[in-house]
Amino acid sequence: MFKGACETRTGYGQGEIDGATRECCKRVGVRPMPACRYLPSSTCAAPQFAVGTGASGVSARQGGVYAAGAAGTLNGSSKTFLSETEMDATARIKTIVCFAALLAVALLAGILAWHIPFMLWDHLDLVPMYQGWMAGHLEQTIFWKLHGGHWHTAAYILLLPSAWLTQGHPWLDCLLSWAFLVACAAMLLFLWIRTQSLRNSGDLGFALLIAFLALYPGHFFNLQFGWQVAVFECLFGVTTTIVALSAPRLNWMHNLLAIAATILALLSFATAYALFVVAFVMIVSRTELAWRTRLFYLAPWFALGLAVYHFNQQDGGVFPPVQPWRLIVYTFYYLGAGIAHFAPAAAPWLTGFALTVIGLAASRIRDFRAAMPWVALLLFAAVGAALTGMGRGFTEDHATALIQRYVSFSILFWIGWLGFLARTREDGVGWHTGSLAGLI
Repeated sequence: MFKGACETRTGYGQGEIDGATRECCKRVGVRPMPACRYLPSSTCAAPQFAVGTGASGVSARQGGVYAAGAAGTLNGSSKTFLSETEMDATARIKTIVCFAALLAVALLAGILAWHIPFMLWDHLDLVPMYQGWMAGHLEQTIFWKLHGGHWHTAAYILLLPSAWLTQGHPWLDCLLSWAFLVACAAMLLFLWIRTQSLRNSGDLGFALLIAFLALYPGHFFNLQFGWQVAVFECLFGVTTTIVALSAPRLNWMHNLLAIAATILALLSFATAYALFVVAFVMIVSRTELAWRTRLFYLAPWFALGLAVYHFNQQDGGVFPPVQPWRLIVYTFYYLGAGIAHFAPAAAPWLTGFALTVIGLAASRIRDFRAAMPWVALLLFAAVGAALTGMGRGFTEDHATALIQRYVSFSILFWIGWLGFLARTREDGVGWHTGSLAGLI
């Protein structure tokens, strides 16, 4: 009944499990279901698992997963070995969740203790909006308008009721930022589980690094200021878009979810313009889909891009001229500052090192489709950095690339880089240890 089920898995990052394999895993009692991706082919193909009877048992170990049968029945020692596998997988997942929870709680405690207790800088723009809201003419304020090159409408939708509830105290705004960051981290960890394996301590180590960067202490600067909720709304929209478009089997619902998440990001922070490039690359690279289908999925993205361009031009949004070479230098500083904010001289060199590793290892990865979500994070951060440099027009001086609030975006580059390294580990390229050591 289940013969060949395990062999027919598509193996998308060892994370996609087809229907036949799911049924096989349910029959042999594998829990949780993600552990099913490591089930040896011999388990599903064995006659005793297909019909429940047989004269001989099977004992195999593959990817850290055991399957055995003592007398051809699904009981006894076979259940014991599968329970051991289940415990290993569950223990690693629990370790990741507990570690991420500790980081999230630490950030929350820091917010409650050291958040800025009054409106500051851009937060003061909320005052005339609040007055207009109370007077019933919100449309006459900057609620729907570009402000410093950004639409912050999605943030204002939360900040106005928050100001009303707290009488203008920003602590609730800071908690909203924290909630969006935690949701973003959850998306990234979900992406990891879907595209990577958790077979051993090395896999666990990579997952813990991803969790650390997702809830990076560098976010704390933005978390202190209530008006920066726009940054974390944008991050949530970005990660949701990438998770949706990297679904094992892309369909119109995934595409619709990605578009909705992109609109949220666009109405939060202008860095989200980079998502148009990311979406185009991710959809075009889905070679398992016919070109007609890919063009069908791209059509609403082109429509959204034209609409954004139209409204941007109406509000006078333009990019000042920049010199290409200085823009590249600015981008390298911006990306490197994600992990080298307090060592700015090292920032561009770290970026160059990371890109060199990617360039050398890319041709050796066998399952590039599984690496695509991590490449998308790299691409978003890089394009976002370039757009920031173009928008500021300060590429004569790279100092603005080191602004602390940009860390929340540039850290995505390093999360994507780690995910890419993990794929080289999965495919046996063997660059991960040397690359991490070189970075350190």
